[in-house]
Amino acid sequence: MNYIKISLFIATFFVVDFSFAQKQNGAIDTTNMDSFSKELIRKAKDWKQEDEPWTKLLVKLSNPKIQIIYFQQPSHPFLAEYNRKIIFKTENEKSDTIDMFENTGGRTLFNLYFQENENKKIIILEDNFGFYYYDTDSKNYFEKIATDKMQVLPNSHTIYLGRIDGQSYPLRFINKETEPEKKIEHLWN
Repeated sequence: MNYIKISLFIATFFVVDFSFAQKQNGAIDTTNMDSFSKELIRKAKDWKQEDEPWTKLLVKLSNPKIQIIYFQQPSHPFLAEYNRKIIFKTENEKSDTIDMFENTGGRTLFNLYFQENENKKIIILEDNFGFYYYDTDSKNYFEKIATDKMQVLPNSHTIYLGRIDGQSYPLRFINKETEPEKKIEHLWN
């Protein structure tokens, strides 16, 4: 995974860096490119994750009656990688702040589902890394990395509620009435 990150960094650096070079009289003037390179390297060197703010998104649902508070913080100076946390809050209680599996590449996109059968009521979030489950009665939370056999099956017990979408700014919740469900492509398949 680190090899991929390093390759992406180098490729991004050269593409962005070269875009600042200017062509004059058939020759490439690298003055802008050089100053941009120095600034990019300085920013990457001085970057500290702990200085990055946490973005917060509150999702209020009426059925089931629950609030989901999602947080993300950049974990890389310029790639779309994030530390993530989540809180589930009902009328009477709230979960602890739960650290989620890190988003190691790509903008945020979760489909949000509610599954109710027999005595279980479960909130399910699905992103390209896997599935995140919260049992509203037992208050248990667990994660599963996606495999090729895993998917949320639409049935009479599972309802699509909407999505947490950070693919374009700003991070927001898009209700199922506003836009249809987006298919999630799992990275591990």
